[in-house]
Amino acid sequence: MPYKALKTRLTLNPNQHQFLLSLMRASRSLYNQALYNVRQHFIKTNEYLPYNEN
Repeated sequence: MPYKALKTRLTLNPNQHQFLLSLMRASRSLYNQALYNVRQHFIKTNEYLPYNEN
C-alpha cells in the first residue's frame, strides 16, 4: 500500500509560529534523549529498554 505525504499550509501569527517551533524542538529533544537511553541501556546490559521504563 503506497503512502502519500500531504502538505498543509498554516497561517500563523508570530506568537503561534514561535510556539510551534518550541514544540518541535521539545519533541526532537525528547526523541533524541529516549533514543540515547535505549542505546546506553543496550550497550550496558545487552537488552532492549522497554518503553515504560524509559
